[in-house]
Amino acid sequence: MGTRNDQLTEDEIARHRIDSKIERYLSACKARSDQSSVRVLDWRCGKGRSVAKLIEGGFDAYGVDIDETTLANGRKALRNRQIDANDRLRSIDHIDTFPSESFDLIFPNRCLNMSKTWNASWISKHES
Repeated sequence: MGTRNDQLTEDEIARHRIDSKIERYLSACKARSDQSSVRVLDWRCGKGRSVAKLIEGGFDAYGVDIDETTLANGRKALRNRQIDANDRLRSIDHIDTFPSESFDLIFPNRCLNMSKTWNASWISKHES
């Protein structure tokens, strides 16, 4: 895995794994959602490895980070995948550009926070 200052590579995206607990919750949400896709925000996304993997998995994924250089290093790889990188990877300074309550799930670095739309008891009751 490269550093935050390196360009995000296709190999890095391919090797990246979403935390298993997050993946489990996202899969349950996706299976039970009446929406066309589950909207996810990766807080402190870095170069956007998780955002790229989530988009690949059919999620409507976005990321925010404080470090503009790190974000810029991830945007090129997303553009190469025909993804609107400026929209998907945003500076924390632009968090207010998302509509209020627009995410089903928000997770910061290895920790899952659930929005009002989904809660832990609902997910545990409805997991396959």
